[in-house]
Amino acid sequence: MTDTTKDLDLSVLPPEYRAVFEAQAARVALLEEINKRQEHLPFVV
Repeated sequence: MTDTTKDLDLSVLPPEYRAVFEAQAARVALLEEINKRQEHLPFVV
């Protein structure tokens, strides 16, 4: 999870919503990592 999502109190969410939120947060973190590794590549239109 990102720093912002670590500050959220997910215990107030129903378990199924919490699971979806955590899965989405993990996906966003993965995509951010991939983007960071690709920042050195030139942008081609």
